[in-house]
Amino acid sequence: MMNQDKELKAQIRQLDNNLLFYSSYWETLRQQGVSKEELLKRLDVLLDKRLTLMKELKG
Repeated sequence: MMNQDKELKAQIRQLDNNLLFYSSYWETLRQQGVSKEELLKRLDVLLDKRLTLMKELKG
């Protein structure tokens, strides 16, 4: 159980890092041609995964 909690927390941290990346580099990514819709879709997927992992962690 403890190892599973550590793994879930590590996955959540990675998702947080990905969310931070997209929010920090939003304008740069837009200038490189990534559409707003695509960025929002990526954020939505990451947030959904994070929510699922948080629910799993809390049991």
